[in-house]
Amino acid sequence: MSLEDNKTIVRKMFEAWNRGDLEAVQGYWSSDTINHGRFADSDPRDQRMPRGIDGLRRVLNSLQTAFPDRRWDVTDTIAEGDRVMCRITVSGTHRGIPAMPVEGGPFLQAIQPTGLHYSVQHMHAFRIADGKIAEHWAARDDLALLEELGGLPEPRPVGA
Repeated sequence: MSLEDNKTIVRKMFEAWNRGDLEAVQGYWSSDTINHGRFADSDPRDQRMPRGIDGLRRVLNSLQTAFPDRRWDVTDTIAEGDRVMCRITVSGTHRGIPAMPVEGGPFLQAIQPTGLHYSVQHMHAFRIADGKIAEHWAARDDLALLEELGGLPEPRPVGA
């Protein structure tokens, strides 16, 4: 596949998400996809993201629960070899508690839905194989997310 083909796969996946079509989103990922990241599931010693399409489905559903109007606005897309990197503005309204601690980690699970809108920056990297997303990495600004949702205590000057 060409670099443009790889970029198109990622772009179309985000377009499907923006339409709220999670079934279509899943169609862009390989059945044995690896979504790199950490979370605390039932066993706090096991901090890996769930593997494969079932794990991805859990992540998608958790994010959809927390932010049903979530939007991904891709600013930049760069491709080299089988890799695609995107700089994205992610926004949405906090309407629910995710089933698993994805964005914002376990802190987001401790905040009752605020109804507040947020907009933060993400960097996402993908490895494409056989026309599907085979691996995914993300660097998110979870601190800004929690700050915008009122999930952080007000900072106090040192010594106050």
